Amino acid sequence: MNTSEKKSFAAKLRAAQLEARKATAQYIAEQGENPMGCGFAWVEISGIRGHKLNLLKEFGFKKKYVGAGHSMWNPSGNYTQDMDAKYIGAQVFAEQLQKMDIPAYAGCRLD
Repeated sequence: MNTSEKKSFAAKLRAAQLEARKATAQYIAEQGENPMGCGFAWVEISGIRGHKLNLLKEFGFKKKYVGAGHSMWNPSGNYTQDMDAKYIGAQVFAEQLQKMDIPAYAGCRLD
């Protein structure tokens, strides 16, 4: 991966995170926050190696605590406690990664 490819990849990651932020904010604006739905959301990836993985790690992905692969918690960066809002952002982020040929899926759990 050359320098221009790395810059392009990083720009796509930033754009994906921006879409996740927008989706989470839109969900909160339309649905409000559920104080009883306190929880977490994340995106998991697997099967990525080399330069792409290094760039994803620089972006915030970390090795999963259990099992193979890497994850990024709260990709929307929103400070809400509402798991549903965070999960919407995680789903959008995962969809954007899939468009970049990165096998990704969103997960969530209540606190």
